[in-house]
Amino acid sequence: MYLLIILINLCCVLKAISSFSPTTSDYDAYGLKIAVNDVLFVEVNGNAATFLVQFAPYNFIIGPLQCTINFDDSTHYVYSVGVAPNYNTTANPYFYFTGEVVSSDFSNTDSAGRNGTFIGVWINQDPQSVQQYISSRQPLSCNHFAVANLTFISSYGHQEFAVMAVEPYGQYAIGLATQFGFIYRPFSGTTLTTKQSSAIWPNNSTFYPCAADASTTFTIVAGYVESSVRSRVRATPTVYLIWNSNLTVLSTWSYSATNNSWQSRLT
Repeated sequence: MYLLIILINLCCVLKAISSFSPTTSDYDAYGLKIAVNDVLFVEVNGNAATFLVQFAPYNFIIGPLQCTINFDDSTHYVYSVGVAPNYNTTANPYFYFTGEVVSSDFSNTDSAGRNGTFIGVWINQDPQSVQQYISSRQPLSCNHFAVANLTFISSYGHQEFAVMAVEPYGQYAIGLATQFGFIYRPFSGTTLTTKQSSAIWPNNSTFYPCAADASTTFTIVAGYVESSVRSRVRATPTVYLIWNSNLTVLSTWSYSATNNSWQSRLT
C-alpha cells in the first residue's frame, strides 16, 4: 500500500516537472509576439490572454482604430502571431497564431479536451469596413473576429524551440520545431500536413530553430544543430533553405568558429 502511494506521488511529481509552465509576462519568450503588414497590426499579450489589433491607416489620429480579442481558450498559450507581408486587401483581414495548451491541472487539455501544439487563424468577418468606421466616427469593434480551422498536433510534447513563417500572400504557414514540422493551409482541403524532424533535417541531426522567413516557394530557417556528446563544440549555428511544398532541405550553411576565437567559446 505504501509502495503504491509512493509510486502515485512520484508519477505526479514527474508529470509536474515535465509540464510546460511559461512566464506569460515575458514578451521575448518562444516566438514573435508582434506582426504587422499594410492592413493589420497584431500584438499578443500573454499575461492578459488577449490580442491587440490595430487597423491601418496607422497615422489616423482622430480616434483609435484598435480593439482587443480574448484568447479562444484560457489554457492556450500563444507562441507567435503572423500576418502575410504582401496582403493588402481590407476585406476580412486575418492573422495566424500558434501555441500550446497549458493546463493548470494534470489533464494537460483545454476546455474541449484537446492538447498539444495548435495553429489557427483569426478572421475579421465584420461586414462594415474600417473606412465606414472612420466616416461614421463609430468605435471600432473586434466582436466580428472568429477563429477558423483551429488544428492541434498532439503526437509530440512541449517544443522549447518552435518558429512559424507565413507565406507572403497568406495562403499558408510553415511551422518548424525540434521534433516536427508542418504546413498549415487553412483555406484548402488538406488543412495540416506534418512531418517528423528525422525526415526534415539532414543526417538525422537535432536542430533547434530560432527564426524563419518564407517566400512563395522557399523558407529560410536559422538555428543551432546539436553536436555529439564528445564534441568540443556544443552546437553549430546553421541555416537551412527549405522547399515549402514538402519541407525538403535544399541547401545548408553552417558557421564553424576557428580554434581559440571568442566565438568558439560560445558554441
